[in-house]
Amino acid sequence: KLNASYKDTIDYVNAKAGELFSISPSVTLNLGQHFQTEIQYTQQKMDVAGGELFMANLLDARLIYQFSVQSFLRLVVQYNDIERNQSLYVDSVDAESRSLGTQLLYSYKINPQTVFFLGYSDSAYQDDHYNRLLKTDKSLFLKVSYAWSP
Repeated sequence: KLNASYKDTIDYVNAKAGELFSISPSVTLNLGQHFQTEIQYTQQKMDVAGGELFMANLLDARLIYQFSVQSFLRLVVQYNDIERNQSLYVDSVDAESRSLGTQLLYSYKINPQTVFFLGYSDSAYQDDHYNRLLKTDKSLFLKVSYAWSP
């Protein structure tokens, strides 16, 4: 699947008119009965009077293994890389920023109304002040969801 657009838009941060180009190819692959992968890449570029305001590259990748009708394991990786032309911004901004987020989730459906989730997620960030991605958050979580009707 491929989505692309080119349109007039507004840079709300600097209150300027501009043009936004966006292209987003994606693919979903079913590998056998149990394994699925979904990958989407998006590139956005915004031009304003004076030149290119920013270029953003975004990646979302998902790997899913379906053990059975009741349970699955999913890994999500999301990466953002943004480059900005600092001279075109009214306020101070980083010339470059990157972020990386990952999540591993196991889900088990006990019955149609009760689902158990166990997961881990983390994130990292990089900007003009750091020369590498720095972990900013880590979390381990457990959730039980139950629906009932009176």
